[in-house]
Amino acid sequence: MRIVQVIEQAVNRVTEINQFVHASNFLNNAIADYGLTYPVAFLVRPVNIAPRVVDSGHLIEVARCSIFFSDLQGELVDAPDAHSVVDPKIEVMRKAILKFFKALQEDEQTARLTVSTYRDVTNFFDASLCGIIAEFTIELRMETPYPCPDEI
Repeated sequence: MRIVQVIEQAVNRVTEINQFVHASNFLNNAIADYGLTYPVAFLVRPVNIAPRVVDSGHLIEVARCSIFFSDLQGELVDAPDAHSVVDPKIEVMRKAILKFFKALQEDEQTARLTVSTYRDVTNFFDASLCGIIAEFTIELRMETPYPCPDEI
């Protein structure tokens, strides 16, 4: 899927992220427990695309996405000083997600990027992850315009 490729290319430009995973939230949760090299970017599938019809019936893909830039927070969830360990990891993920948005904006396939929200999370999934979840809309530039059908 084109939008996933654009997002993966942008994630690959963020040096703080070691892996890119894209699946449903249920599968992302399951995958989080096994053999990933953190920090990881989890794209939530399915990606919702609202195509926009423009001149001559061409389609522009407008996708609403949710992505989670995550790191392991460790076993300090109930410790009094947990935030002294978790907050610096969240800050690294916040900077990484801003680099991701910059990479998306610079991609020649991106026409428009709108970030709806991003928020910090702790103890996410059952793998004790922390990081930043972002929701954004990306409009891709039209691929090679479709030629007029012969029957017109």
